[in-house]
Amino acid sequence: MAPTAPPAPASWLKKVEAKKKLAERTKKHNAGALKARIVKQKEMVQRIASHYRASHAAETSVAAAKKQAAAVGAFYAGPEAKVAFVIRLRGVNQLDPKSRKDSPAPPHPSDQQRCVR
Repeated sequence: MAPTAPPAPASWLKKVEAKKKLAERTKKHNAGALKARIVKQKEMVQRIASHYRASHAAETSVAAAKKQAAAVGAFYAGPEAKVAFVIRLRGVNQLDPKSRKDSPAPPHPSDQQRCVR
């Protein structure tokens, strides 16, 4: 007669079963996430390629315009940089900068300690 192993505790069997189910769910999730990541990377590569084509076309058009202007004996002035004007209406503590400059600053805690002594 062959020796038999003692029966495993029910709590241990439950734990093993739960780990198996978790491993299956994780495997399915990781497979889906991998597919989604690959699709996202492909879209990113396509977007980068389209930006590169657009910038390359802009550079070549500027170079062609410079050559054409030089052939005629003129100069080509490239496109100018965009400028944005920003006006700050409200500053710190919802006070405009002028009012904040006029209002007195609160005393520093170390100054208060010096005055008390």
